Amino acid sequence: AMAFLSVGDGLLPDCCCKRQHTTPACLPALPRRIYDLRSRSASVVLSASTPQACAAAWDGHDQLLVAQLRNSLAHLDAKRKRVHKPYTLRNGDEIVCIALSELGGKKEQQLLVGTKYGVEVWSWPGYEHLTTLAGGHACHHGRLSGVTALAASSKDRFLASGGYDASICIWDLPSATPLAAVYPPDDAVRAMSFSSDHNLLAYSSQSAEGQQGSVDVVAVQSGKLLQRIPLAQHSEDLAFNPRWPKLLACAGDTLYGRDSKNRSTVESHVTLVFLGK
Repeated sequence: AMAFLSVGDGLLPDCCCKRQHTTPACLPALPRRIYDLRSRSASVVLSASTPQACAAAWDGHDQLLVAQLRNSLAHLDAKRKRVHKPYTLRNGDEIVCIALSELGGKKEQQLLVGTKYGVEVWSWPGYEHLTTLAGGHACHHGRLSGVTALAASSKDRFLASGGYDASICIWDLPSATPLAAVYPPDDAVRAMSFSSDHNLLAYSSQSAEGQQGSVDVVAVQSGKLLQRIPLAQHSEDLAFNPRWPKLLACAGDTLYGRDSKNRSTVESHVTLVFLGK
């Protein structure tokens, strides 16, 4: 069961992180807090400043990595209530998103880093650069594309990387080889999630202002589109249920409107979808 929860008070707004339109006005300095969910009060066990944070990922041993703008990583140890000194990756690797994989074993895992050039694979916590996943999205077509989202399947069998160019690459993670390319998104990929049986991949893409959004579900092995779920707006995040592989939650389906006094209203929804038998 989940023991700790990280609350990203310091995460940058989407305009700063995903779009990389970074201005001093949108760099919050609030701390990141980790809560212990085993106590009734959900007490704070660790609080740390992670300025300009744009992504975060847990490993399976209560360790949290927080990526900060440009190429810095902060390591928070929830179990020992310790904040390690930030580590800076090589110059040029501007971090957009991260994921952790246990393919390297419990002592030395793999850190997957999505950058504006592709997907870089590092050892962690040793921070040794291992490989580049075939130049990111350039392996599927002739132009480079930055990565906007990463998702690893259960048991770290597959990795999905979504890009600014409205494409998704599905990788066999142990061999670091591409399995399929998915091109149906209309715009930059915002969020992805694998089903617990690693047969399905759901993803959402940026929708233009005033246009209806959707979430697509594809088969992992082939990349074939299986279902399109219409939403009022694009979904900010997605998550398959860990026990029920066809139960999907879509968060951030936001409705904008006006009340009886002509004041602007905003309603954010979480949509639960059962994908059939």
